[in-house]
Amino acid sequence: MNQSDYFSTQNAQDDMQEDILPLSDNESDEWLVSDSSNPEDINEMIKMEEVDVEDEIVDSDLLQTRLNTIRKLESLALNVIEQIHNVNTGDIRPISLPFLKRGSTTTGNHVALKNRTITFPKKVQNSKSGSGAKELAMLLRIVEITHDAISRNVTVTKREIYYRDVNLFKTQTQVDRLVDDLAATLEISRAELHTFASSKGLLSGNIQLKTTDDQIISASKIPALIPAAEVISEIILEEDVRFVLVVEKEAVFTSLLSVGFPDDRRFGKSALITGKGYPDLATRQLLHRLSTEEKSNHIPIYILVDCDPHGIDILSVYKFGSHKMSFQTGLSVEKIEWIGLKCSEWKELDLDSHSLLPLTKSDLSKAEQLISRKGLPQSWLNELSSMLEMGFKAEIQALLSFKQKVEDPNHRIHQPFQKDDGLVEYLLKKLILV
Repeated sequence: MNQSDYFSTQNAQDDMQEDILPLSDNESDEWLVSDSSNPEDINEMIKMEEVDVEDEIVDSDLLQTRLNTIRKLESLALNVIEQIHNVNTGDIRPISLPFLKRGSTTTGNHVALKNRTITFPKKVQNSKSGSGAKELAMLLRIVEITHDAISRNVTVTKREIYYRDVNLFKTQTQVDRLVDDLAATLEISRAELHTFASSKGLLSGNIQLKTTDDQIISASKIPALIPAAEVISEIILEEDVRFVLVVEKEAVFTSLLSVGFPDDRRFGKSALITGKGYPDLATRQLLHRLSTEEKSNHIPIYILVDCDPHGIDILSVYKFGSHKMSFQTGLSVEKIEWIGLKCSEWKELDLDSHSLLPLTKSDLSKAEQLISRKGLPQSWLNELSSMLEMGFKAEIQALLSFKQKVEDPNHRIHQPFQKDDGLVEYLLKKLILV
């Protein structure tokens, strides 16, 4: 990467600044000398003027955020370029770049950011050593790609970054790690880098999303991918939506849709969401907005996960936020309520040995991590302890064998579903009395 790459947008930035120049006194007062003497016309003009001013303020704030991020990226790149220049002038000190890395040391439900330094070469005695060169090259390539995206006011996915230079990055994991660490180092959100993960989460039922370009994403007939939060201008729920149900697995999500769960009259209308395992940022941000925005914060949010240590960890990510992304706000859903599956229910559900699975080494390791984590509710810890004591776990699919009949509050005759009725009956038992 050459130095000119980081100054190529300076003229573009100057042009962007011109877009927000204030109006002259004469221009801003033109409406006052209108020939119209109708007070209603004048009031309408005032309202239009106020809207225009608000739009200009928003545009100005967004522009300033972009410019600030561009400056931070350029400052980081220039730091490296200056060190390279110093090497050419006889300064043989290694190139070093202070960086933040998301650590694994946790306090409560947050993770400590660790200081580290990207150094090249790592062994000064051996000037031919390439150690550290690849990580530095990958970082600068990501800086270049994100700088270009911000300058052109477009977004880029982590997957797109990876495919821009597969030979350099080798794996998607390298990109994911460096993008998040770069955001933490610059003390900005990933959204401010104009970088997003590919859409992963799904939603369905009585919910619509309005995008910033005034498009409507409807999930009433066909499940929809959950877009990045920055794309969503408004969340639209039908007035009589009774609850939102989050399920861990896409297979369970699909099963519930196949029996018309979101519109089943015994439950009342609902919205159904899955993060397909560990949820991405877009799914968590959508749920956070649902739980905090005035028009939807009265609607309960329930979650159904596997009864295993990883299921409880996924529950923790939804409720408290991810440890690795604790530096980014607006991701937790504190009001979310865990309705199942729980170890304490196994006897009641009459789950036999054929429905249970032995805990694996990965399960045991995850359970130990969760038990040592501060801040988890005692009821969760009790469930984990019971799992460890028995040495077994249960997946949501085990509910398919649960055939207990449940009547609704109006005592209508229960009509069994054609398939997955055990799962639906379990949810009736859980939600019908809420």
